[in-house]
Amino acid sequence: MAKKEYRRLAGILRKEHSSDPRPDFAAAVARMDLFKRATCVAMYMPMASEPDIGRLRDVCRLSGKRVLVPVSDGAGAYRFSHIAPDALLRIGAFGVEEPEVCDYAGGEEADICLVPGVLFDKSGNRLGHGRGYYDRLLTSLRCDCVKIGVAFSWQIVPKLPCEPHDVLMDEILSL
Repeated sequence: MAKKEYRRLAGILRKEHSSDPRPDFAAAVARMDLFKRATCVAMYMPMASEPDIGRLRDVCRLSGKRVLVPVSDGAGAYRFSHIAPDALLRIGAFGVEEPEVCDYAGGEEADICLVPGVLFDKSGNRLGHGRGYYDRLLTSLRCDCVKIGVAFSWQIVPKLPCEPHDVLMDEILSL
C-alpha cells in the first residue's frame, strides 16, 4: 500500500475507535526511565485525535524539566520553542496550540522527543500527515536524543512504506 492509502486506513480506524476510552499517556510517559532521567523534554501539543500528553507539561514543571514544543514559524516550517509552565497559548498555523510568545530553541537541548503520528510500525517507521514538517523538525535533534512515537494501539501496523527523508523512531509507546 502507498502512504496515501495508509492515511485513508488511519482515518477509518480513527472513526472506529473514536469512542474508545482514552488511555493516560502522560502517566505512562512519566513512568518511563528515559523520561525520569531527562532534563529537557521535547513534546507535541496534542490535537483532539492524538494521544493526549498535555498533562505531562505539569509533570515536567514539578520535576524541574525544561520543555520544548513545536511552533509554526510563519514560513511553513516547525521550530522548537521553550514553553513556560504558565504560558498563554494560541492556535498556530496548523490548528495546534503553541505558546503565544515564542522563545525559539534548538532541538539539541532535548534528551527525549515525544512524537505524534498518523500510524507507526513495529520497526519504528512513522507516517505523518504527508507534508514532512515533523521529519524536518526531528533532524534538529541531537543524534542521541531518543525519539519516542506516541500512539494508540490501533495506530500500530505491521509495516509502513518509508522514504530516505523519513525519520525513524527509537521507541514506540502504544496504549
